[in-house]
Amino acid sequence: MTVGIIEKETQRKRKDGNLVHVHVLAYPIVVNDQQFGIYAIYSDISKRKEADEKLQYLSLHDALTGLYNRAYFQEIMRTLEKGPIQPVGMIICDVDGLKLINDTLGHEIGDSLLITTAEIISTALGTQGIAARIGGDEFAI
Repeated sequence: MTVGIIEKETQRKRKDGNLVHVHVLAYPIVVNDQQFGIYAIYSDISKRKEADEKLQYLSLHDALTGLYNRAYFQEIMRTLEKGPIQPVGMIICDVDGLKLINDTLGHEIGDSLLITTAEIISTALGTQGIAARIGGDEFAI
């Protein structure tokens, strides 16, 4: 029985015990219509996998605060509208005076205020809900 060409992504364990993401391309070794083995090429794709995971994270999260972003929040809202989870509570809040803080003290201070606000919301929420930054100074829970 001859095995065909195999191409897939998987993980392999290194000698040090750590897992590494690899792309495997394997060809059968055939002599006189008999398969004698397989020739495989492993390519380390760990950096690509890390970049993919980072892009996935950034597509769903606000880069400044680490909370979910508006796009993710809107998707969750569409899901909840159709889903069996009822009732749903929502809190929308904003940081008063952020523009004034940015104009007078600088954007670094304003960003710090947004980060602190996100940390307070996350701590208070725990694992019981979803928090998102849905606008410049607006948060939804």
